[in-house]
Amino acid sequence: MDGNMNFNKLTSTIERHGFLNFCKLLSLRMFAKVVDLNVLNFMTLDLEDVDPKFLEENPKFVFRVLQREEALRFAALEETNLSLKVVEEAFTKGDRIYGLLDGDRLASYGFYSEGITGITDDLSLVFGPGYVYMSTGYTLPDYRGERLHGIGMARSLAAYKEEDRKALISFVDASNLDSLKSVYRLGYKDIGKAIYFKLFGKYHVFHTGRCRDYGVRVVPTAPDASGLPPIGMKDSGTT
Repeated sequence: MDGNMNFNKLTSTIERHGFLNFCKLLSLRMFAKVVDLNVLNFMTLDLEDVDPKFLEENPKFVFRVLQREEALRFAALEETNLSLKVVEEAFTKGDRIYGLLDGDRLASYGFYSEGITGITDDLSLVFGPGYVYMSTGYTLPDYRGERLHGIGMARSLAAYKEEDRKALISFVDASNLDSLKSVYRLGYKDIGKAIYFKLFGKYHVFHTGRCRDYGVRVVPTAPDASGLPPIGMKDSGTT
C-alpha cells in the first residue's frame, strides 16, 4: 500500500509540474541531504500583474486589517493556527494582519511587514524601502479551494498601493512546486534566489538574479562566524 501511495504521489508530481521540474526537485533534495541546503525563490507582485479575478468583491467575506485585540482573540482559537506570541510580536514590530472574515470566523489571513523580519530562528530577511514583505498566510481548511490566500494578497497589495508602496515581496521554498504554481497564477514574478546552508556553525548565503535590485538579503539574525550584524526578529515564517 505504501509503495503504491509513493508511486502515485511521484507520478502526480510529474504530471502537474513536468519531468524536468521533477528532476530539479529530486536533485535539490538529494544535495540537501549532504548539507543543510535551502533554496528560496524570491518574487514580487505588482498590482498591474495581478489576475483581476483576485480583486473581485465577494459578498460572503469582509476584508480588512485586524486590530490588536481581535487578532489576539482569534489567536486564542485553535482553528486559526495562530499563536499569541506571534501576534504580539507582529503588532510590537508594526506589522499588519489582513483578514478575510466570514461573520465571526477568520477564514483566511496574511502577515505583512515593512521592516526586517525573521524567517527562521537564525535568519532574517532584509528588503528595500517601499516594498512590503508578505510573510505568513493561512486559510482555514473549511475554506480551502476558494483561493482566499490569493485574494487576501491581492486585496492587501491594493491597500498598500493606495499608500504609495511599490509592490509585495515574498518567497517560496524552491522544492514547494505546488505553492510556486499557485503564486505564479496570482501574478508573482521571479526576482532571484537565496541559497544558503550552514557548515561548521557558519552560514553561507548566496543571492542570484535581481535580488540586489530589490534590496533583498537573507542574513543571520545573531552574530556568527560570518561576521554579519545581529538584526531581525523571529516570526512564524511562511505557509
